[in-house]
Amino acid sequence: MKFILILLVIIAVIATLLKLYKPSDASFPYAKKSYLLSKAEKSFYHVLQTCLNDTHIVFPKVRLGDVFYVTNKEKQRFYMYKILPKHVDFLICDKQSLRPLAAIELDDSSHRGKERDDDFKNNVFLSAGLPLYRIKASYNYNPVQIQETLREVLITQG
Repeated sequence: MKFILILLVIIAVIATLLKLYKPSDASFPYAKKSYLLSKAEKSFYHVLQTCLNDTHIVFPKVRLGDVFYVTNKEKQRFYMYKILPKHVDFLICDKQSLRPLAAIELDDSSHRGKERDDDFKNNVFLSAGLPLYRIKASYNYNPVQIQETLREVLITQG
């Protein structure tokens, strides 16, 4: 009888602790951002839209894990975890098939001191055969320069 009483007390304590430590929906520490893109990214996005023809579409902030897959099956988890937290600023795709054609990274102050991350990302794109263009971030962009930079992609792959 004593054993059953002790067991019931332990179960009650555990149940109480679980209720205390289980987060309720109201306690999740998340809030919606006011904007998806920074001012420089938004400015570039609108100019990029004018540079693309009607056979292309651009997606902002795309995770690398949604663009690439790992070919090494033995180390698939290891290599996938390396790209999962990373994204590319813009991904240009064929509008009909949504096939990735090229990606764009805006290099701003957040890239300073992150050469290793940039090199890693460059190598991922290079190994997969997907062009990655790096453009210096600004608040104003010249559409003619952007079209010239992306000319090969827009003509040969689109």
